[in-house]
Amino acid sequence: MEKLKESFRRHGLSYTLIKRNDKLCIYGVSGTYTDNILHFEVMLIRIRDDQYGHREGIPSDEEFGKSKRDRHFQKLVEAEAYFARWTASLMQGVKEKDKVIPKRCHWRTRPAILDKNSIKNWDSIKNRNKDYDRITMKTKKH
Repeated sequence: MEKLKESFRRHGLSYTLIKRNDKLCIYGVSGTYTDNILHFEVMLIRIRDDQYGHREGIPSDEEFGKSKRDRHFQKLVEAEAYFARWTASLMQGVKEKDKVIPKRCHWRTRPAILDKNSIKNWDSIKNRNKDYDRITMKTKKH
């Protein structure tokens, strides 16, 4: 199967692959007259089987955000946080080596991925810091 391209052009915009896993990807989108990234798009990777063969693809302009949770962000930090939350929700109930991902997990109540060290330290962190930054997924410093 053909994998996603590292970079390509579509409708005069340059797309550059920033991050990906088996299900999701983050692309940085640059403008027509600049190489600076204007915004970031977090998308579910679609598997296509059409006249070009069996391959991975990203949604078309009409498909983007309609039935899936594809989103665009102005800041990379926000895109990566959304990428991490969406990956955690896709991995619910999946067991990995030395890690258990709970079926239900609210981001304020406990960490998304539990391993031996985070289970021991979570109660002290939760009680010590009530403020939790939703974007960076870290406790706020005062």
